[in-house]
Amino acid sequence: MDRKVLQIIRTNPYIYSFLREDSSHYKYLINDPSYIKEIDRLAKERYKLRFSDKMDRLSNNLEILKTFLEII
Repeated sequence: MDRKVLQIIRTNPYIYSFLREDSSHYKYLINDPSYIKEIDRLAKERYKLRFSDKMDRLSNNLEILKTFLEII
């Protein structure tokens, strides 16, 4: 595996955790180093780090706050 890819894996904790949980992606990564972009996308999807996930979380928090204020 390429040193650059290994450094990317080691510096990004969510990619590192994703690969530890689902190691089947290593075989694709060994054959194609550009697959790291796909792994990054999959990891963000699994750990809900995408922009849409963050917006959903914010919306839910605002809804909870709104409900709390209505009760008071």
